[in-house]
Amino acid sequence: MQALVAMPFNQKFWEVWKAIKAACEANHIKAVRVDQIPQVQDIHTCIFKEIEASDLVIIDFSGDKMIEVPNPNVVTEAKHAKDRSKPIVILTQKIEALPFDWKVQRLC
Repeated sequence: MQALVAMPFNQKFWEVWKAIKAACEANHIKAVRVDQIPQVQDIHTCIFKEIEASDLVIIDFSGDKMIEVPNPNVVTEAKHAKDRSKPIVILTQKIEALPFDWKVQRLC
């Protein structure tokens, strides 16, 4: 099983990435981030290919420049995953970072 992790690549999120990866590994899930995949095609092709190859997508809507403003790249990846009917796990450092139309998802 594979999970694509869509999150800001900012260094301040490194500990979040390590926690997500450890949780995935503990459950026999391979966690993938596109910035860690060698690639020769354009980044969008790589991202969309990995979303489609993944069994689920973990989305961290936390902003990297301002924590309350989601990273626009992550929003694009979330939309593509939703369009492909992939199961999505939503994370955020602040509820305010969730885009309005993603707040309809059940939060625990």
